[in-house]
Amino acid sequence: MNKKLFVLAAAALLGVSVSCNRAKKADKMAETLTFQSAKFDTIVNLVKDDANSPKSTINIDLIYATGPNASQINEEILKSGILPSEDLKRGEKKTVPRALEIFVKNYVKGYKEDCLKAYKEDPEGVYEYEFKVTSQISYGRDSVINYRATQEAFCGGAHGNTATFVMNFDKNTGHIITKNDIFKDGTDEKLLNIIVDKVCKHFNATDIDDLAEKEGVFEMDEPFIPTLFSLGTNDITFIYLEGEVGPYSASEIRAVIPFDEIKDLMK
Repeated sequence: MNKKLFVLAAAALLGVSVSCNRAKKADKMAETLTFQSAKFDTIVNLVKDDANSPKSTINIDLIYATGPNASQINEEILKSGILPSEDLKRGEKKTVPRALEIFVKNYVKGYKEDCLKAYKEDPEGVYEYEFKVTSQISYGRDSVINYRATQEAFCGGAHGNTATFVMNFDKNTGHIITKNDIFKDGTDEKLLNIIVDKVCKHFNATDIDDLAEKEGVFEMDEPFIPTLFSLGTNDITFIYLEGEVGPYSASEIRAVIPFDEIKDLMK
């Protein structure tokens, strides 16, 4: 091959290489973080092939991430306890659908181990179990993704248990956003005062003593900044769970604070 042809061939190969790199880069840029649901819906009889035996109802709709940074988001979802299984905390990393499969298998096994012998000895007992998970996402300021899930479980007791999970993710990194990522050091006292003021206004109470007397909120406990919060587009919502700071009749208590009111406390 003469020198001229060699140069042309090399240039052509270089052009192909650059074109491939650009295509790969374009494909990468085209990838976006999206969400889909892992679902499971079934009724399991305590006694196999006996439709009249007690049942456990399982309804799960668990949203999980796909695409860039999905693995970090999904790991936090599984660590949160929304699917409360020890098997999910050890061994290989699991996808959310695989984790759901493992959880359901263990849940059904545990249900039968807990109830089958007792049912045979005392058929009049309470052996109807339920487990339900719902989840949703919304989008807050900048690149914030708000994730919320509710877990409802009834295991034969006097009443069921409800647990709420709220997480805020940075779309660009997949990391959970903490309170310390948002607020300056040394601002807790001012922030708490604002939260308590919002709660008082919600219940039309003049101050925290009036709030405790009228509603029983903060009657037994000193006020504290809630662990759960949701970062919206223009505000932050702090969430006290049902029964966390007051009677169950008070339900979930939310303190919605516009960013404009706390901008001097924020980083």
